[in-house]
Amino acid sequence: MAITEMKKGNPENYVYLNSRLQYEKDEAKRMREHELKLEQQRQEAERARDERMQAAERDREKFMLQLLEIALGRAKDKQ
Repeated sequence: MAITEMKKGNPENYVYLNSRLQYEKDEAKRMREHELKLEQQRQEAERARDERMQAAERDREKFMLQLLEIALGRAKDKQ
């Protein structure tokens, strides 16, 4: 029997169905909120990871330039 047919019968018979429907709605809402929270956390973690990777790349480039300067400095000293 569909819930749309509730008007025909005794509403007391559908208390459980109504409470179950409300529970399902609330549960779906909680799940959506949780999924949105997880997505936001994932995006924040990805952003932080990207920032760390960029900082590491800058540090690596700085280190490589220092090595190059040292190598060029020693080459000039030998000449």
